Formats: sequence, structure tokens, C-alpha cells
Amino acid sequence: MMDGVLATAWRGRPIGLDVGSRRVKAVQLCRRRGGGWSLLAAASFERFRPGEPLDEQEVCRIAEVLRRRGFAGSAVNLAMPRQSMRSELIDVPPRESSAPVDLIVEAELARAQRLEPGSFTTAYWEVPGGSSTQVMASACPIEMIERTLSCFDAAGLEVVAAEPDSVVLARVASALGVGGLTTMIDVGWSASSVVLLSDDVVMYERMAADASIAAMVERVGDALGLEPEVAERLLARELAGTGDEDVVPAVHAAARDLVERLVTQVSVSLEYGQRQIGTDEDGRLLIAGGGSALGRVVGLVAESTGLEALRPMVAQIASNPRSGRLRAVAGDSSLTAALGAAMRGSGGAS
Repeated sequence: MMDGVLATAWRGRPIGLDVGSRRVKAVQLCRRRGGGWSLLAAASFERFRPGEPLDEQEVCRIAEVLRRRGFAGSAVNLAMPRQSMRSELIDVPPRESSAPVDLIVEAELARAQRLEPGSFTTAYWEVPGGSSTQVMASACPIEMIERTLSCFDAAGLEVVAAEPDSVVLARVASALGVGGLTTMIDVGWSASSVVLLSDDVVMYERMAADASIAAMVERVGDALGLEPEVAERLLARELAGTGDEDVVPAVHAAARDLVERLVTQVSVSLEYGQRQIGTDEDGRLLIAGGGSALGRVVGLVAESTGLEALRPMVAQIASNPRSGRLRAVAGDSSLTAALGAAMRGSGGAS
């Protein structure tokens, strides 16, 4: 089983990094003596060039900010953004057949996703349940990986692992002790993703490109004649609460539209998972990403799905940080992917 797109044998205290379209999220941990985690550093800050591909200049700026925020060392574990990945469920021969599963997976991914053979690197793992052997496979273009590594190298940072975001999210769910069927939604600025877990194994994932914070901002801006920055502030203010107070109708409509799109993806994922492992349980719902700060959206998703919605946070896994600033950041559930990336290979008891 492969657990990442790129990996090395390096062990230490890597910085878990999640570079989104708008913000950079970073977490650094170390193991405590006797088990558990300590939080060494955490940060969330705006990108220098929002929405643009990473280049050397921006990665150098990220490195500078990390140093100022108290991060140590140069090793980085990257959570690869869902938009950069191509995923597919693939039927493969049983492992005992001695068939060349690696080659079969790569060939089927190339065919299904119309990729040039040899142009991508692959991670895959077996999906539980079902009458046949299936794997969930993720591919990332080699050209993109090499360009990313070059940018980080120029900034004095060493990428020691790069993993699909679904894998790092699953690692967080596992650390939280969430078992059975679990649906994780990462609500992002430019897209959202839905990941279905069986225990701590990713068995299904979907990207919802039409379900995003940016789409809500645009809809509210168009309806009320507001500039994007003003519409974004209005959304944040109106949707932050969880009570029954009245919400601006245009904001409520935009939130409802986002929720309907997310619930559709959750329903499709759950139906597949229940059929695959032969259960009627609905499991639990974890909501991460920037949209998890919108309490009303979280509440509407929970209400529409009938599932208990939880927001994973660094503070639920790592020991209480000493500084007030870190305590505040540790409650930010948009750091979930960075947290999962940081948990890979973090050593050094404190």
C-alpha cells in the first residue's frame, strides 16, 4: 500500500504545510514522552499572490513568515491540494494473484483520466469491503511535483513528503479516534472536497468545484451590488453564528445553495460507502477548511444530512500550547490538512 505521492525516510519535526488558493496553513508538532503530541508552532496567513501557481518568490516569502512565526528546521510535509490531483476507484486482481498491481493501477488511471502514461506519480491503497478488490488511486503530474520541489529548494525548504489531502485528513480523523463510516468535508475558497472514510482508510473522494466560498461571495456581491471584499466581510459576519437570528436574505440564499451542493456530494459518497461495506450506518461528519468557521453553514449541513457535525482542531490532538497566540490558532479548524501533514514522521519527544 502506498501512503503518499512522495516520501522519504527522513524523521524529525517536519512542518505540515497546506497552501490553499488564498491562505497558507502550517503546523509543527513533536511527540510527547509517553505518547501524544505537543504543538510547537501554528500559523495561518494570506498568500502573496492569491489564486496564482506557486513560484520561487512566493515560497521564499512563505519561508520567511514561517521563521518569524517560530517554526524550526527546513523539512516540510506538503498536503497536495485536491485540484492538483486526479483520483479514481480501480478494480485490481487480488494481491495473492501476484499480478503487477502497480502497473495496472497506473495504466487504468491514465486511461480513465486521459493522462499521458509516465507523466504522473501515483499513490494508491486498498478500499475495504466489496466483492472484488478495489483501490483508491490518486495521481499528480510529475512536472508539477518537480516544479514545486524546485521552488521549495530555492527557498531553503526540503519537501520530504507530499501526500493527497484526503490522506492527511484521514490521519486527523484517526487521531481523533473516529471509527466506522466518517464523512469529511473540506470547504475551501475555490472548491470543496468530500472524503469518505471507513475507520481511517479513504474509500471514496469527490471534489465539488461548484461548492466554494468564492461562489458564495460572488452570488452575494451580485445580489446586493457589493464589491467582493465587502461581500466577503458580510458573509463572515452573518454566517459566523449558530443561533436563530435573522440573516440577510441574499446571504441565506447563498449559504443554502452551498449546503445543497455539499449535501448532494455527501449523499453520493455515503450511498457508495454503505453499499461497499454492507451497512446502513450514517456515521459522523467532520467539517474542515475555511468554511468551517461559518457556523451557520456547519449547522445547515448537519441539519440537512441528519449527521452530527464536528470541527477538528489542533487543540483536540496536541497538548495545550503555552502562548495565548498559539491557543487561539489551535482552535482554527482550517488547519486540519496542515495538522495531518505535520503528524507524518514527527518525532523527538518533548
